[in-house]
Amino acid sequence: MGANNGMFVGAPNAGMKAAMIANLATPDITSAAYGFLTPDTLMTFCASRLRGIDDQCNNIFRKQAKRNDESAVLSDLSQKLAAYKSGFTPTTHGEKERNDFVADIEAAYAKAIEAVGGPESALGQKIVDAKKAFDATKNDAHITAQEASDMHTALSEVQKGLNQAGEMEMLQLQSLMSQRQQAIQICTNLVQSLGQQSMSIAQNTGK
Repeated sequence: MGANNGMFVGAPNAGMKAAMIANLATPDITSAAYGFLTPDTLMTFCASRLRGIDDQCNNIFRKQAKRNDESAVLSDLSQKLAAYKSGFTPTTHGEKERNDFVADIEAAYAKAIEAVGGPESALGQKIVDAKKAFDATKNDAHITAQEASDMHTALSEVQKGLNQAGEMEMLQLQSLMSQRQQAIQICTNLVQSLGQQSMSIAQNTGK
């Protein structure tokens, strides 16, 4: 059939039906679809933008909470290692004390590895690598101060990496909060501007 003022007349074909269904399923909120901007379209855009930013913020909050838990178990392990920073010698520490130390540290390492997702996780693997300094000396009757320091240093590097990742996430969070505030301010300004234009038109009507 022919066209009348740009509109098709007669029964729509399959292609036309598909196009109409697509338009209904995915409405266009751009100014081109409406022919002009309205406060409603701006608020829809702003809400969509804010939802995206809020999702990213919530994801960072979850990561930070998990990182705090991981940091807590690493700090506990670090404190246990620091308590024996002077090392062990057969004359300064008895066999029972040394055995208790080894068992205590083994349990603290296992707890830390489990808390970060197991030995297969990225952080878990780093703790396993740091534990190698402890494993290399745990069966020795004599653990020097340098060896004890090496154990603590290896774990400190893991903590340092964890803290740096947390700092980067906080910077990202600050950026997102700034974007959120900017999106709200821009939309507010545009809505106010449109309101002023509508009021001006209304005041001039009939003059």
